[in-house]
Amino acid sequence: MRLLDGVQIPWTEVCVGTTPAVTAALFAGLAAAAFPRRLATPDMVEVSHKFGLPEIPSLSIILHSSLTDARTRETLRAITAAFSEHRRLS
Repeated sequence: MRLLDGVQIPWTEVCVGTTPAVTAALFAGLAAAAFPRRLATPDMVEVSHKFGLPEIPSLSIILHSSLTDARTRETLRAITAAFSEHRRLS
């Protein structure tokens, strides 16, 4: 929203909800959304260039945990590796 405001593109919020709800609204052609490409369905259309939308900067993710058991540490390592791999391939 701030990016659109910053380049003076008017917008109206038409759908707020969980990922499945937003996916349904996009699929029905009711709206455009900042939506991760990896979650997009084959019939969704990427329109940022067509409508002159600003590029969305990447964000850092910081995960904090006070849990120290072995299973939790291994799960956190797996999550970190998945995000690192995704970032490397992007």
